[in-house]
Amino acid sequence: MNTESGSWLGACPCGALGVRYTTALPPELWLPRRCLCDFCTAHGAVYVSDPEGRIAFAALDDDAFARVRFAYATAEFLVCRRCSGFVGAQLVARYGEVGIANAARLRLHERPLRDAVRVDFGDEAKAQRIARRTATWTPLEARL
Repeated sequence: MNTESGSWLGACPCGALGVRYTTALPPELWLPRRCLCDFCTAHGAVYVSDPEGRIAFAALDDDAFARVRFAYATAEFLVCRRCSGFVGAQLVARYGEVGIANAARLRLHERPLRDAVRVDFGDEAKAQRIARRTATWTPLEARL
């Protein structure tokens, strides 16, 4: 962690896809969530976000990542084409530009996280999903 900025860096296993999550909160105070859908479960995703923070995604090159969309296609889940690592998701639309980090890919240097709350968004309507994401996800500083 860079203690001056509160930035936490992460990457897919091969390092081709990266994320920088910036928040004033220490990891011990984050509110991690674990989505119960098949994709998130398969990737071991644990989500963190802070509407007061910033998030940035980067790739070594355009061929390094795939944009995966589901159901309503309101967000892009960023997956490395080389190693299948998943670093987070972004919503880039007229509704706002926000993202969420997969804490499982952040370098927390053995800092403990709270137990993740299990969530299921399967019954959300498209408008509800967009409203929740724009209200609770982290503003994008840089996007893919």
